[in-house]
Amino acid sequence: ASAGSTVYEYLINPVTGALGAPYTRVVGAMGATGMTVSPSGESAYVTFDAGLVSLVSNLRGVMNPYVGTATGTSPTSSVVDPYGQFVYVTNSFNGSGGNSISAYAIDAASGMPTAISGSPFAAGSGSNSIAFDPSGQFIYATNSATGTGGNSISAYNFNSTSGTLTSLAGAPFGAGTGPVCIVTTGSIQ
Repeated sequence: ASAGSTVYEYLINPVTGALGAPYTRVVGAMGATGMTVSPSGESAYVTFDAGLVSLVSNLRGVMNPYVGTATGTSPTSSVVDPYGQFVYVTNSFNGSGGNSISAYAIDAASGMPTAISGSPFAAGSGSNSIAFDPSGQFIYATNSATGTGGNSISAYNFNSTSGTLTSLAGAPFGAGTGPVCIVTTGSIQ
């Protein structure tokens, strides 16, 4: 969980589901907008109005914040690929640096993100939520604003070697007015 400039890490009681006392870390940036955790559970990536923050946690309660990896304008959501090699951030602002998805390679040893070639990738107007499909082959982002590619879902093929995203044929797909969240479940039909 995050609030303001503080990230809270909780242990969950496996029997009762109750949350234990939180371990906290002030990360030095305000305006947390989203968080995702790597499949290994060792790295958490928090999006802030001012950029992407990587919190590397190899031991419970010991988070070492890394601040400074720039994103596009108004980052809102992030997701780590199923293999833990790349992290993607939606940039929702309608202007320079917005309407895009920033992509980063994750350093296997440190968990630190580095922008990949071709990043950011174009998205629709007001992109704000992002998710992988269950197979890990495709990535989807909602576009909630009006304008070019707005009120839609951007869809991409994910290259698991390079991390690059290629827009799927027919994308973006219509999604009604103002879609703000996306989740994928089950198997591909």
